[in-house]
Amino acid sequence: MTKLGFASLIRLALILLVTGGWLAGVARPVALAQQPPPRPNPPPDVPGPPPGRTQPPQINGAPGGGHGVGGGAVTSCVTVHGVAINWGYRNEPKLPVSLSGSDWQTQKITDDNGYYASDCLGQGIGLVNPVSPPWLRPMTRDVAIRLGYRQTFEVNLGLYGGEIAPNPEIMPTLTVNPTQAQPGEIITYTIRVTNTLGSAAGHPPAMGDVMITDLLPEPLTPVSATSTIGQVELWGNLLTADIGPLFPGQSADIIVTAKVRDDAAPAGIISNWASLLHTGHVAVQTATTDVSVGP
Repeated sequence: MTKLGFASLIRLALILLVTGGWLAGVARPVALAQQPPPRPNPPPDVPGPPPGRTQPPQINGAPGGGHGVGGGAVTSCVTVHGVAINWGYRNEPKLPVSLSGSDWQTQKITDDNGYYASDCLGQGIGLVNPVSPPWLRPMTRDVAIRLGYRQTFEVNLGLYGGEIAPNPEIMPTLTVNPTQAQPGEIITYTIRVTNTLGSAAGHPPAMGDVMITDLLPEPLTPVSATSTIGQVELWGNLLTADIGPLFPGQSADIIVTAKVRDDAAPAGIISNWASLLHTGHVAVQTATTDVSVGP
């Protein structure tokens, strides 16, 4: 009886050992499945050099001083956030928003209130774009920002339905001289933004945190940039004009000179536009300005 009981105990122990091993094999995949999915690799702290980068940053203040914050800052954890607005209708939920650089890209989806945010984007030049569904068109495209210039950027994105784009209350202008240039020649862009809102009901006394950015196309090498208000920075081919508040009737003029590169394609077209960002409003672009290369 004792031998039988001892043998039975041995068999029972073996059965429990095998069964326990099988259950552990089952339990492990279940436990792994309950873990959060691995996070995608974030953009590098220092993205690769932006297209057309030609020189280190330059910062120029307005004559006699002027307002400006963040110029030349070195910030490694940058937040880009804002709202996607379907013009005249609603804040657009579940809309993909793309942020990309020379060798990285990430995407965020707006929440039920149309809000998105992307954190710790590192440094470099990034482009912000709404990923429009077929029934909507973007008012805002390729907003260029120098990640690291400041810690937080508000980039509100506009979209619209139909064939005719709406007219925002404030539109910056971009002009160029000359409109036809030879390789090696200097051209001059003038960007102007004017606060035409006045003191109408519902408008604050000033446009807040006004910023102009302009990513000059690759056939150009920036030479200089100045602003009548605030300060400007050239980071490679990206101009950032940090204007600050702009009061009713007040204008800011940004002058940018650039050289047409010697290897610019003859009979080519250099297209350029600038973006206006200011607190609580959709980021808007100037009309595209073209320069033809060659005789």
